[in-house]
Amino acid sequence: MNAMQPRLFDQLVAKGVIDEHGINDRPKARTCRGCGADTIVAWRDGILDPVAVDPIALTPLGELQALTAGRETFQHWGGATGGLDTRRPRIIALHPAGTHPAPVRPEHRCGSPPPDHVPARRTDTHDTPPF
Repeated sequence: MNAMQPRLFDQLVAKGVIDEHGINDRPKARTCRGCGADTIVAWRDGILDPVAVDPIALTPLGELQALTAGRETFQHWGGATGGLDTRRPRIIALHPAGTHPAPVRPEHRCGSPPPDHVPARRTDTHDTPPF
């Protein structure tokens, strides 16, 4: 390892570009240290407060289930300037989960069952319709 790398890391932390775990406002795939589940981690609302979310896209029912279980939900914006924005009641009412191209994801809780989510498209079916 180059002697310059630790110094650069310390400077980036000091300037608030990343936190001490190397997390910033751009969502990144990570493995949960507590349960080994796949998660997405970024700063909540672009502020130095990391949050981990499950990598599933919620339906309106799934968002309701997550919220009633005490889990926050986040809009996951993509692209180079993407992030995880906290869903507030007004936004939830105006734009239910699944009605916007940016998916809604639940806060990660180790051991929690996944809420209702948009199922992945099946590609392994070989059904032949009777025509």
